[in-house]
Amino acid sequence: MSETTSFTEADSILLDSFGKRILIVDDVDLVGMSVSTQLKRAGFENVRYESDPRLALEAVFEFQPDMILLDIFMPHVSGLELLKKIRANEDFNHIIILMLSSAGRDEQYKSLELGALGFIQKPTTAHILVQTVTSKFRIARRLGIQ
Repeated sequence: MSETTSFTEADSILLDSFGKRILIVDDVDLVGMSVSTQLKRAGFENVRYESDPRLALEAVFEFQPDMILLDIFMPHVSGLELLKKIRANEDFNHIIILMLSSAGRDEQYKSLELGALGFIQKPTTAHILVQTVTSKFRIARRLGIQ
């Protein structure tokens, strides 16, 4: 008797998500490296961390991420400014941008108005982080965005 493995649609989406490129932009190394480690442990292989927000746009052009996790409060360039610049470029309309910040409601609303697709409140748990990232990829796939 042979056993066959059957994958559900959710399994297929999850496996497809692991190959996606995720860029993390946060000026606090401890946060950026922790988020990167948590995503890699969950199976996401293509994760890049940028600690200098002044280099974030260059990283977007070079790395071509499918998703960006973006802090709001950073020196030199705020996450909201970066969000505006990324959304102003039509070549980047497919990128899922999630804000990863301890910001209050005003900044959360502003980020959503500027084109962020969600918000992860810091501090967060690995479970919430991974589930949020995975669910956004699932939604994007169903909508045909990615």
